[in-house]
Amino acid sequence: MEKILITGGAGFLGANLIHRLLKSKNEIITIIKPNSNEWRISEVKNKIKVYHIDILNERKISNTIKEIKPSLIFHCATYGVNPSQDNFGKIFQTNVFGTNNIFSTIQKINCVKKIINFGSSFEYATQKLPVKETDIISPNTVYGISKATQTNLAQYYAENLGLPIVTARIFTPYGKYDSNGRLFSDLMISAIKGRQIKLGFQDSFRDFIHIDDAIDILLLIAKDMKNKTGIFNIGTGKKSSVKQIMRLCEKKMKIKYHASWGNETNIRKIDRFSEVAIADMQKTQHVFHWKPKITIDEGVKKTYSWYLKNFELYK
Repeated sequence: MEKILITGGAGFLGANLIHRLLKSKNEIITIIKPNSNEWRISEVKNKIKVYHIDILNERKISNTIKEIKPSLIFHCATYGVNPSQDNFGKIFQTNVFGTNNIFSTIQKINCVKKIINFGSSFEYATQKLPVKETDIISPNTVYGISKATQTNLAQYYAENLGLPIVTARIFTPYGKYDSNGRLFSDLMISAIKGRQIKLGFQDSFRDFIHIDDAIDILLLIAKDMKNKTGIFNIGTGKKSSVKQIMRLCEKKMKIKYHASWGNETNIRKIDRFSEVAIADMQKTQHVFHWKPKITIDEGVKKTYSWYLKNFELYK
């Protein structure tokens, strides 16, 4: 039995990892920022160990990790990915200095076999061709800049200090336990309630990957002891626009949305681009012999079914 530590366990990715890993016989531990809303893991908190610590608290985070002595770490804690998280200082402090607090502590202990650091597609520049891990990064958002710095930090610790850190650059995950204010969650809730939905730029494209597929490849990366460092894209290599996703939901769920669209003055800068980073998945597929299983059509049906059964969580 291994000790698996997940930072940011109250978030979308962290919570889905917790739910999946609870099916294993390992000991699951999570570090969550104080006063976080823990609705995603409320039903399983009695099955895991929870520490309420801000990763910016260097002394507490160091002492706690040394106490836990984990063998595997998923570093999911982040700030700035949701539209409401727009404090520039907090974005950099959490993603860069908080991450450094974790890595510098791990360097001092000799029990961690693998660290999965979570990067982001926002590290890449917008372009028409799928982006490779070796492409020059050119983020155009504060969040993207902070995540690119976090990835560089992970690479420094891996290449110069010998830490077994792999960075997973996740594109746009969707599915169960997603946050309010994100596309799929808003589409599902609007469909169930039958209310009008406010959307951003209809021709904004994303590489959407179902959360179950994302967790599958993350666990494969975690188990692989041959590739202890490096950067891997986590996406599908296919793109869909906001409008296409909405129309697909209408078709699969047999509904008609009453949608109002954003304009240049009231949507995020990143949502104004018609082209965004789409994952080139050749490296990930070649190294781990893996491809996503859930098509976007199946993902819509799967997500809608889950929201119907768990709608109480969003009231």
